[in-house]
Amino acid sequence: MKFITYLKDKVLIIIVNILMMVLLSLYLLAIGNNASDIFLIIFVWIIMMILSLFSQYYRRRKFLEQLLYTCESLEERYLIIELIDKPQTVEDIIYQRVLRLSNKSMIEKITRIQSERKEYKEFVEQWVHEIKTPLAAMKLICDNNKSSTSQKFLEELERMEDYVEQALFYARSETAEKDYIVQEICLEEVVADALRGNKRLLLNQQVSITIDCPHLVFTDEKWILFILNQLIVNAVKYQATSLQFNTKKIRNGITLSVTDDGIGISEEDISRIFDKGFTGENGRKFNKSTGIGLYLCKRLCEQLGLEINVSSKKGDFTEVELIFPIGDFMEMEEE
Repeated sequence: MKFITYLKDKVLIIIVNILMMVLLSLYLLAIGNNASDIFLIIFVWIIMMILSLFSQYYRRRKFLEQLLYTCESLEERYLIIELIDKPQTVEDIIYQRVLRLSNKSMIEKITRIQSERKEYKEFVEQWVHEIKTPLAAMKLICDNNKSSTSQKFLEELERMEDYVEQALFYARSETAEKDYIVQEICLEEVVADALRGNKRLLLNQQVSITIDCPHLVFTDEKWILFILNQLIVNAVKYQATSLQFNTKKIRNGITLSVTDDGIGISEEDISRIFDKGFTGENGRKFNKSTGIGLYLCKRLCEQLGLEINVSSKKGDFTEVELIFPIGDFMEMEEE
């Protein structure tokens, strides 16, 4: 807070003091005092007023700077009201009371929203659990009554399962750290699991597969499997006829590349493909995209501490690269 700003707040007090000085001078002159005595009194008054303003300004600025510093250093800034010193003026007491009432109202609202979100998340998880049973039964019926029609039903049922899985992972993505188990996994086995889960889709589209993933990484298998499922479904959706899975060791980690020869992504869409709900040119053309799959992949990678990058050339290829970092502990074990 600048001194000139502080003076603007005190301008009324200063004007009143000046008026009082003028009135006092006139009164002293009227009762026979000489000019030098009046000047001395006014001079002392002005000095006392200036000292008083400086003193109040210094104390106020120190208090406000300390308040700002404490607030900026707090992670939960709404708790600042509990840390400030006891107010000295009536004005500050009222401000503190207003802040307390405001905080109380905000905390009550946040608690209510958190409770509603928790109930909604539990409902989605329960709904996903329940819907999986009839989906599995319908797939079993189709498998036991094979025909061209039942095959089409199976394809649609698998698409439904994919959307159901998306809903479940979306609901859990905010608290992924409470659900994952980090352990050593072989990327080749996870890739094979993902391909088995999409076997029918890949066979129907006659997609050729190449796997070269000998590396081990530390991560959560379930979340990586979901990410790979999304990448495989996307590749098939956008007319891939071949899929390549490769891993390699880089300076600070292991990369898993998933490359397809589908229709590719236009250059102007690349930077936005991880945005929630973004479907881009391909989504508008094929009308099958929801803009959620890659958004979830990005979000889950952030929760797992992985990096995900996409490169593509329209009409040629799309490559999604997952980077698994290697910590010091893992490097010592390898040595």
